[in-house]
Amino acid sequence: MTPRSAGCISSRAPTCSNRVANRLHAQGVACGDRIILMLGNPADLWETILAAMKLGAVVIPATTLLTPVDLRDTIAATPEGELTL
Repeated sequence: MTPRSAGCISSRAPTCSNRVANRLHAQGVACGDRIILMLGNPADLWETILAAMKLGAVVIPATTLLTPVDLRDTIAATPEGELTL
């Protein structure tokens, strides 16, 4: 973990996750929406998980090793309107 990410996780997590929550909300993410989350950076991952929780969105964790074909299959298997990208 980099010093920037460690600092954000420990002391600035509320501010960072609020910023991410505001961005997600501006893109239309709302309570009950499902979002696929593919992040390798631990700080970004936790900021986004906290942001989703604040909005009431459901996080679908996905490995960064998924291929485009894997993502297409996952998205295709999700009922229309139940996934936010």
